[in-house]
Amino acid sequence: LKCNTFAGKLSVPNYLEQAYGLCYAFQPHDFDKMMAKIELLLSNKHLKSDWAKKQQQFVASHICLSDFYVWFIENYPQSVEIMKENPDYQDVFT
Repeated sequence: LKCNTFAGKLSVPNYLEQAYGLCYAFQPHDFDKMMAKIELLLSNKHLKSDWAKKQQQFVASHICLSDFYVWFIENYPQSVEIMKENPDYQDVFT
């Protein structure tokens, strides 16, 4: 949860909110809406397990960028050719 003038303007938090429900952003004039969201979240008896599922869904749908970069650099320049020929090769790093 965040409340600031950047709410709704930053691509990564917007993505996390829209695609996975992992972030909630509110403008300062929507402070009451943020407080209502806090109350709603705190009333959820399964909050921890629900958020663990959201986190697992996020992790499962993304590659491990660190592993990818290590492979890419260690195998350069062949890694460039591999990625050009088969962009889906990145899925090895999920």
